[in-house]
Amino acid sequence: MISPEVRAEIRRLFFAEHFRVNAIAAHIGVHRDTVLHAIEVERMLASPAVRPSLLDRYRPFVEDSLRLYPRIRATRLFLMLQDRGYEGSVQQLRRLVAGLRPRRARAHLSLTHLPGEQAQVDWGSFGTLRIGRATRRLSAFLMTLAHSRRVYARFTLDQQLAAFHACHVRAFHDFGGVPRVLLYDNLKSVVLERIGNAVRFHPETLALAGHCHFRPDVCNPASGWEKGNVEAGVRFLRSSYAEARTYRDLDDANAQLRAWLDRTANVRPWPGDLTRRVDEVFEEERRFLLPLPAHDPPVAEILARHSGKTPYLRYDLNDYSIPHALVGRTLTLVADEETVRVLDRDREVARHTRSWDRSRKIEDPDHFVGILDRRPKARVGHGLA
Repeated sequence: MISPEVRAEIRRLFFAEHFRVNAIAAHIGVHRDTVLHAIEVERMLASPAVRPSLLDRYRPFVEDSLRLYPRIRATRLFLMLQDRGYEGSVQQLRRLVAGLRPRRARAHLSLTHLPGEQAQVDWGSFGTLRIGRATRRLSAFLMTLAHSRRVYARFTLDQQLAAFHACHVRAFHDFGGVPRVLLYDNLKSVVLERIGNAVRFHPETLALAGHCHFRPDVCNPASGWEKGNVEAGVRFLRSSYAEARTYRDLDDANAQLRAWLDRTANVRPWPGDLTRRVDEVFEEERRFLLPLPAHDPPVAEILARHSGKTPYLRYDLNDYSIPHALVGRTLTLVADEETVRVLDRDREVARHTRSWDRSRKIEDPDHFVGILDRRPKARVGHGLA
């Protein structure tokens, strides 16, 4: 309900100033339907002037055609009517068809899942996190077991493939096993190409599935309800957890999230029987999960990097030192959430703690020993003694 003053202002803007309905709604700060109700559009449309139409004599034919062929296009009907003497426009026919075509409400079945059969996976975006001079996107990975509704969630600072797969492995360890099927939306990390029901999966996601023995599956396009459990989890995370939270760093964010999962999300009433809790049902479901693989799959990001003229490799806004003797070489950089490693073929030549800051040089003093002996003044520039 709106006050009489607001109603009067809406009617003034519409009838006197000739504002559009959407403009009035934005100006007043109300819904478009509220504006329509205030200007009594129903009354204005209640008794439209009825004018004869060239379609009047063809209306029974159109109604019969739509009853027999509910999906027939207006353009096809237009050709059929022209053969029968219709001389009007296709736009008139389209308006008539839009009003006559039978509309069916789409029914949705309530889905049930066997224990251990399926988990649903999704990302959620939760603003940004300031780390030094860098502002990083804060994302939440969620995996929800479809039967027990047990949730695993973890914050990350990117949604790259390496982080996506690393979160899978952490979730499997948290569950103590692997679901038989993982259901995704049409994420680029999962689906490279889709034509109808034909899906070309990302080869690295298929490699993860092969190592952990689950089957990847994807929702139909524009059918998010098919993974409603995890989407409900993202909404629950926003409404019950994320508001008014601040974090020192990523570790603090994940510590707070872990506490919320243990104290709230995974001890809530189980939707299948409100007298039971999610954690109780999960304990029963755990034994139906596939066993964890003997070894974790490799999930780090692997890149070829050329060192150029200085003993550093550039990675994700920062420079990491390498032994000066390897300047000018193409090396392999292996990075995960915590560590950046550098390999020369199969030999590790550098290992650093990953920095999520920006424009930093992360250095190992041993990498400069030889070059500083020959150029002692370079110590000052590097701050090395």
